[in-house]
Formats: sequence, C-alpha cells, structure tokens
Amino acid sequence: MPQFNLATAPSQIFWLLVIFALMFLVLWRLVLPRLGGVLEQRQNKIDDDLARAERMKGEAEQVLAEYEKALAEARAKAGAAMKQASDAAQATANARIAAFSAELAKKTEAAEARIAQAEATARANLKSIATEAAGLATAKLLGAAPAADAIEQAVAGSMGEQG
Repeated sequence: MPQFNLATAPSQIFWLLVIFALMFLVLWRLVLPRLGGVLEQRQNKIDDDLARAERMKGEAEQVLAEYEKALAEARAKAGAAMKQASDAAQATANARIAAFSAELAKKTEAAEARIAQAEATARANLKSIATEAAGLATAKLLGAAPAADAIEQAVAGSMGEQG
C-alpha cells in the first residue's frame, strides 16, 4: 500500500500539515465568525422573545386581575340587586298580607254583627213562639187559657234561668 511507504511519508506529512493549516485558517477567519454571528443573532432573538413573553405574561396577569376585579364587582352588584328585589318582593307581600288582613277583619266584624243581629232576632222570635206555645199547651192541659201576662212572665223567667 502506498500510504505505508516510508519514502513518501515525509511529503505526505508536510502536505497534511499544510492542508490542515489552510483549513484551520479558513475555519478560524471565515466560518467561525459567521457561525458566531448566527449564534449571537439567534441568542439575541431568543432573549428578545423571552423578554416579550415576560411583558405579555405581565400584561395577561394584569388583564386577569382586572377581569377578576370586574367579575367580583359584577357579583356584588348582582347580589345587591337580588337583595333589593327580594326586599321589594317582601315589602309587596307584606303590604298585600296587611291589606288582606284588614279586609278579612272587616268581613269578620260584619259577619259577627250579622250573627249578633240574627241571634237577637231569633231570641225575640223564640220568646214570642215560646209564649204562644206555652199558652196553647196550658190551655190544652188545663182546659182554660191563662192570662197573657202570666204566660210572658213564666217564659221570661224560664229563659232568664237558662240564658
């Protein structure tokens, strides 16, 4: 194999060092600075993106805080409106109950007055009916009609004892 020939080895080593030096210079002067620039640009872009993401995160947190504050205020307003509506409904119900109670009291009072009048009428009619029945019964039993005053006194005395 020609690679292992010791006669050509020094020239091969020389050309190896020359090509290595040329490649090293090309990489060191041309490729590495461009590669470093590209890496630096990428790092700057990443840093800018991270900074922008942090700003956006801060803005999002601020918007979220404002949203939660607005939501809490809306809930408080809704609760107050519900309380107000409930109080208004309760007041309306209380007013209706009071009006119904007053109307019911009037009707009860009128009914009691009618009952008292009917009772007085019934008592008056009862006294006259009882007087007439007692007179007829006494006349039938005794054969002679007693005096009307005596019958009325007897009925009044009998009703006074019971009532």
